Amino acid sequence: MSPFWLNFAAVEWLPCGGTAQQYRLSKGSLARPNMMMGKKGKASTTKYDRALKIAQAKEPPPRIVYDLLLAADKEGDGRATYALATWHLFGSPYTKIDYRVANKMLKQAADKGVAAAAYDLAISYEKGLGIGKSLPRAFEFYVRAALLGDAQSHHEVGRMYFFGLGAPRNRRLSEVWFAKAETLGVKDTKR
Repeated sequence: MSPFWLNFAAVEWLPCGGTAQQYRLSKGSLARPNMMMGKKGKASTTKYDRALKIAQAKEPPPRIVYDLLLAADKEGDGRATYALATWHLFGSPYTKIDYRVANKMLKQAADKGVAAAAYDLAISYEKGLGIGKSLPRAFEFYVRAALLGDAQSHHEVGRMYFFGLGAPRNRRLSEVWFAKAETLGVKDTKR
């Protein structure tokens, strides 16, 4: 089995007890290949997709994966930016754990529409990991992640409304967000 830093599409870290305790990698935003049309109308994969395919091999060469992710990031692929950010969150053979670098990359990926990056950045703001603790900014990025399609973020927005964390306390709105989280399959919607 590959180390987690190579299986970036297969690993999922979920919050414990319904609160944002750990980072988690979203299978949804990383596992969907982005096919592009190449020469003569044939489908070609992006550098990110090639990195993903290599990372899922039995004995993946980490240097090749890393180089492909760097190249995809330079081409503006937010999924690659997010994958590299997670390497800075957890460390890898080519990156040390560095929350400041990770948060900068999470912001870039979130700005490119990667829901999981917005969620992880919200956790950084909520916990003050490598960035100044700011509950209003955490709330902002949970909302952004929810609007981008992250199911768990719906619960987190509801939790923040319920307790008045980074947003005015509003039990009615919290129930709306909790209900939406449940319809999206979030199991632990305890307040």
